[in-house]
Amino acid sequence: MKIPEQWLMRAYGAALELYPAAFRAKYGVQMMDAVRLGHRASTNEFQFLANLAWDTVWACLREHWREASPARPGYAMAFAAFFTGMLLTVAVSYQQVLRVGADRQPRRLVEAIRSAQGQVEVEGPRMEIASAEWLEAGRAFAVIYDGSGRAVAGDATLHGALPQPPRGIFGVLRERGWDHVTWQPEPSIRVALVGARLADGGYVLAGQSLTRSERQDARFHDLLLWIWLGMVVTAVGIVLLGRLPVPNG
Repeated sequence: MKIPEQWLMRAYGAALELYPAAFRAKYGVQMMDAVRLGHRASTNEFQFLANLAWDTVWACLREHWREASPARPGYAMAFAAFFTGMLLTVAVSYQQVLRVGADRQPRRLVEAIRSAQGQVEVEGPRMEIASAEWLEAGRAFAVIYDGSGRAVAGDATLHGALPQPPRGIFGVLRERGWDHVTWQPEPSIRVALVGARLADGGYVLAGQSLTRSERQDARFHDLLLWIWLGMVVTAVGIVLLGRLPVPNG
């Protein structure tokens, strides 16, 4: 025995009140007609009512979601642009934090030597900065240069000789007193280099390998890339969800 049609239509009419007003005004009559016809043609009362209840709840939630704007392409694009900008800002900020951190140990060496007015001797076992061991170790080296920029003492070598960076850095140190740069003597060697002018007219440079910090930065960028891809998939899914056809009951 079927539920009387007038009871069903009254109940469904009340359920339509759960939809957004604009949607109800546009599709309400068609939805009522579809339910009426579907009820007359159904042979399984329980299955029809279960499907109708499910479709009503699903469509109601979807339309309210769409009404709230996230399902609109313009909103999704604006959110994607904002999220992308935020991730880029995070990526650049993290890179700067790592770069500043790489300068910290060389700066301490330079300050110690400069505060001693160049009287501190740079001695000890020399590190070969082209070796994989030094590139991975994160140890800082220091080298003293004379007024012409020629290396005179240090605790590191580059292929057996004291590291000799471009002469231009000494001109900058002569004018500013301090400087920090990224020095790349070879494609596989990148060094965070900090320098200062000494009281006797010479210079001191200290450096640390950027290998570990750059690898850490690359891993963080990969993580941000996966987060960005997840955001894109989610935004596209929301837009597609909002475009699903309205169930007819």
